[in-house]
Amino acid sequence: MRNIVIEHLEDHYSPWLIYEYIHAAQVSRCRVIYTNIGDTRVARILSRYGEVYSQHAWEVLPRESIMVLDPNAEETLSSREAGAYNLLIGGILGDYPPRGRTRELLTEPLGLPARSIGEGQYSIDGAVYVACQLQMGMELREIRYIDGLTVKGADHEVHLPYRYPVVEGRPLLSPVIRRILEVEGVFSEYWLRDFCGVK
Repeated sequence: MRNIVIEHLEDHYSPWLIYEYIHAAQVSRCRVIYTNIGDTRVARILSRYGEVYSQHAWEVLPRESIMVLDPNAEETLSSREAGAYNLLIGGILGDYPPRGRTRELLTEPLGLPARSIGEGQYSIDGAVYVACQLQMGMELREIRYIDGLTVKGADHEVHLPYRYPVVEGRPLLSPVIRRILEVEGVFSEYWLRDFCGVK
């Protein structure tokens, strides 16, 4: 079986990003590789969940074996293709509306084949889950999802305008992120911290 590769593309390591990276490996039955991880503390944490490299994905794996998962790709990914390639997912936190950063940072400069996993914008862990299901033989039409998720706290609620796979009847969201959203909300300074600088 091929790998699912998360290429870190943000300029820092926020708590939200790290929790998505960790949850991605926890929900995937496929092997997850983290690449372009330049911080030793983050590398040490992520090594508990998958292989970690400071190099780029295309420096670790043969370029011809890599396919980019790009929300803007014209063709959708089939299980046959998923099983034939190492699937490269950009380690990018979503923007709403999307800015097309996967295409800008991976697809166009690398010139690698690209496929989407549908029209919606998935979280990193959601994209990894879907990619793994396809590598294991499912097709996109068999995967249930919801568009938009609302997390309620005691005196606030947070709407996440992204696409989430539905697993065992529930939208796939990191339980750590869910709990922090319930307590802190989404605009808390907590989310702005640099994970590497947290003591």
